Amino acid sequence: MLYWNKAPAKSNARALQSGHSLETEEGNYGRSMVESPFQTMAEREEFRRVSMDWHRVLEFASAWEDGRMHPGVRAEMVAQQEKQALHRWSSLATVDLKAEFRRLAGRPDAEYRGKQEESLQAVMQRRLRVLVVMATGTGKSMLFMLPASVSLDGVTVVVAPLNALRDHLQDRCDRLGIPCAKWDGRRPPYWARIVLVTPESAVTKGFSRFIDEKRMLHQLDRIVIDECHVLLESTKDWRPDVLKMTEMTEKGTQVVYLTATLPPTLQPAFFQTAGLDAETVTVCRDERTTRTNIAYQVLEYPRGTLEKVLVELVAAKRRRYGPEVQVIVYCPTVEETKRLARLLQCSAYYREMGSDVEKARMVRSFTLGMEKLCTATNMLGLGLDAAGVRVVIHVAMSHLLLHYVQESGRAGRAGLDSESIVLRACYRTKEGTVKKALGYKLEQPAKDFLTAESCRRIAIDKHMDGRLDRQRCEVGESKCDLCQQHPGGTKRPAVEEEPEELGETEESTAAAAAEEQRKELERAMAVEERRVEIQQRRRTEQMAYELERLEQHLERWSHACAICMAIRANPARHNWNECPKATEVQLELMQAKVTSMHRVKWERYARCLYCWAPQAICNKWEETSTQGAFKTRGMHVPCQYDGVLQQAVAALLAFQQPTCTPWLEQQMKDAAIVHGSDEVRLYKWLGLKIKMCQRDANQMCRLLYAWEEGHVHSHVAAD
Repeated sequence: MLYWNKAPAKSNARALQSGHSLETEEGNYGRSMVESPFQTMAEREEFRRVSMDWHRVLEFASAWEDGRMHPGVRAEMVAQQEKQALHRWSSLATVDLKAEFRRLAGRPDAEYRGKQEESLQAVMQRRLRVLVVMATGTGKSMLFMLPASVSLDGVTVVVAPLNALRDHLQDRCDRLGIPCAKWDGRRPPYWARIVLVTPESAVTKGFSRFIDEKRMLHQLDRIVIDECHVLLESTKDWRPDVLKMTEMTEKGTQVVYLTATLPPTLQPAFFQTAGLDAETVTVCRDERTTRTNIAYQVLEYPRGTLEKVLVELVAAKRRRYGPEVQVIVYCPTVEETKRLARLLQCSAYYREMGSDVEKARMVRSFTLGMEKLCTATNMLGLGLDAAGVRVVIHVAMSHLLLHYVQESGRAGRAGLDSESIVLRACYRTKEGTVKKALGYKLEQPAKDFLTAESCRRIAIDKHMDGRLDRQRCEVGESKCDLCQQHPGGTKRPAVEEEPEELGETEESTAAAAAEEQRKELERAMAVEERRVEIQQRRRTEQMAYELERLEQHLERWSHACAICMAIRANPARHNWNECPKATEVQLELMQAKVTSMHRVKWERYARCLYCWAPQAICNKWEETSTQGAFKTRGMHVPCQYDGVLQQAVAALLAFQQPTCTPWLEQQMKDAAIVHGSDEVRLYKWLGLKIKMCQRDANQMCRLLYAWEEGHVHSHVAAD
């Protein structure tokens, strides 16, 4: 029996009995992971029948066999794949890293920089979660190129936030002879050792199937997330797919996070956003991530003369460094980027400048030195590696010091002395005093840099590396403008290193050591995998616990006065507007807060439309599928928590504002809600959709849960 535009009814029966559609049945359950992930079981069977018809016509012997693989043969294939994967990882542990490093660097005398050696060891020893924070231009890409160059059968997936960055990485891999491909969604690059993909493509079903297939074949060596700090900068409004990168921790393989701009103070927030447990992450962080060969300067100019000053400054730097020098001028807005590009007669780089192909062409042209000057927004702050850049100019201070460090790091990547210059307007008042522009909504570290009086590096080191003992530019560093005005310098105390003793060189001893190293690697891999598995299980249990506890808290609040609950008095069953513990003024404030809750900007599916509780725990809703979708049972079915969440949150904001405000400010900052008035930001944050036990909920629920569990109080105590 057939239905219009549907599969046969009997084909649907098995899937419907299992609680999902035929498409889900064949796309997720009814296929072998060692076969093509881009076809369903039914499609393969149809193609197989056609192939067998041709085999019969051509009289191939395979046409008379059923084509089924014996279970023993399949088990042997899987065992062989596992053996090959273990051999590949064991072989990596015995690779001469220094020799391979020098081969890829193209210099027989090349040496490790910063934390390169320590980071490479962590990657090669298969630490499952590795975070590497190294200064710009110190060779972070070598941390995945070197392992890929010596792993003949494995694949490394590199998630790069910009298409231009993918093009640059592919060019480097091509020059080094490493098979590399960009994911385009059309044909899976099974032959590549490095696959480059954007965050938006990395979370698609097609790419997920490609990764799953490689993982089941034991060929997925690692996933590398380059410029991983963008996870903290992404929001539900800007590049929301980047936030889904947390799914990479669930792929059952090594995940390496690379960045140059992750201050120690933001590391806990990064772990939380990335879905990581600090105990399972190996952190390799440079003692300093700031660049020693960049001279930081702030150049003041009379307000209204920006164009004249900029033209003269660019001309002066070209005279100083020669006609081949490259200069980047960063601008705060797209309009100013285009305007100054016309003034300087150069290219302009910004998000809406053209297609991805046009952007890649411009970046490639600049990287190869074909263009010497360009204006840009902060879109060009990631991954650009142009050796000729020695001058970076900001026509206004970046509102985040992190962005400024990232952008200024485009200079001096060839190791030559370079300059980073911030232009600052100044003017004279009617009273004759000189006023200096401070910039638009600068965070405090950016203000500290701009208004520094002794050394520019003090603010950078304090914010980016947590260093507090900096006094001025030190020996071996390019001096900032302030230190140039006061000659001198300090030198950090040297750390004496004891020479390593050379071991025996007999062949038998070396072989025994190599075998012991392989065994140790196997043991370490098993322990590491078990530890991560336990942490993931605990996290899952905690998520299930949260939703259950939230329902318990709502139940308690539904049987008591919201004001009494908020002030932690003996709960009574009277209505809040009759509470004897509140004054008339407090009751008016409470009424205003209850009414203001209707100004919350709700995200779709974040709540029950009537009581605002999660649909998963509201009686008015019933689940319609295993995918977490809900539908109402009808208007005749009431919500058991009608008005409870609204009144509870209103009471907390009215009666516990001093305690809640610091916690709320931190939550809004973590969600990148920083623009607008306090009320506007709060109403936007309260309506954000979150996950609790893999079910949709909202931040209003999170506030009540955090209050009842003591998290709000502990945050205030920690501050």
